[in-house]
Amino acid sequence: MRNDHKLVYWIIGFLSSWSILVEKKSRRSELALYALPRAMDSIYEILYHHKIFYKFRHGEILLFAVAMSVIMHFHENEQDTISPLLNSILLRFLDSK
Repeated sequence: MRNDHKLVYWIIGFLSSWSILVEKKSRRSELALYALPRAMDSIYEILYHHKIFYKFRHGEILLFAVAMSVIMHFHENEQDTISPLLNSILLRFLDSK
């Protein structure tokens, strides 16, 4: 197993974060919505590794609930920020007609 320096991961992460500038401006917020759960999971793992936070049961369910609440907020209040495909899927499942 290789023992890479942490700085390598920070540099690669910083450089790859610039790839969002390749996306159209209209899709950037949607891309952020999809990356948010993974970012939250990474922050949680870092905090746990440094013993700032503790493990708790069913944490992935809490993460899913938070991610879905953010998506539902954007679906209700700012529909133009999510893709038409996701919007139609949400309407199909949530339409009360």
